[in-house]
Amino acid sequence: MLRDYGADFGGPIVKDKVFLWFAGSYQTISRNITGDVDEPASPSLVNLEPWAAKLNWQVTSANALQLYYQRSD
Repeated sequence: MLRDYGADFGGPIVKDKVFLWFAGSYQTISRNITGDVDEPASPSLVNLEPWAAKLNWQVTSANALQLYYQRSD
């Protein structure tokens, strides 16, 4: 079974100059691992918490700077 919950939001910090975006989620993955004849199946559970952020800065009308960070635990 896979369950995935997430949200993202973003918006201008300074109009037409600086924009920030953020996204995060929580994922739960569960499965049954089958054993051999002498060992019964055992459940396995994994939790993941990935998130990302991006900052855009329009330095001049011809130049922009973008920073992006992504993390998964």
